[in-house]
Amino acid sequence: MSEPQQPPVPPYAQPQGQPQGQFQGQTPPIAPQPPAAQPYGAPQGYPAAPSYPASGQPYPAAQPYPAAPAGGANGMGRAAFIVALITLAVTLLMSLATPFVYRAVDFTPAIFELYNGVINLIGFAGSVVALVLGLIAIRRPGSHLLPGIAIGIAGSSILGTVFNLVSATLFSFI
Repeated sequence: MSEPQQPPVPPYAQPQGQPQGQFQGQTPPIAPQPPAAQPYGAPQGYPAAPSYPASGQPYPAAQPYPAAPAGGANGMGRAAFIVALITLAVTLLMSLATPFVYRAVDFTPAIFELYNGVINLIGFAGSVVALVLGLIAIRRPGSHLLPGIAIGIAGSSILGTVFNLVSATLFSFI
């Protein structure tokens, strides 16, 4: 023979060894059941998720934004950074070499102006390339550190070149 099945203990039953209060010897009242869950776990009082009119199926969930590349910076940002650094280094070295070149070669004022013009042209062209590459790279997903540095270097170099040209132009009138 088997023992009769006992009903499960309700979750609000008192633990053994403690007085059971007013329900001693009585059946406790039945707790109200919550309403059936709505699709996607919508809270009570809110309408169910909208569905396609023709099929009655719910709209698909939104897709997450694609993750950044594993390498960190995008290739164009790295290229902008490298172009900005090379331009900065070449311009700086040519500017530092100016007094030594001036003493080593018999410079006339026209050759000196041409030498400074070449330095400014190289610096300006390289900075514009780095700035354009940096601005394109900053709009792409991935790390924005290298493109931001490239934009800063290129922008300051362009600004310095423009002020240098303005200064040289004003100096020619004196």
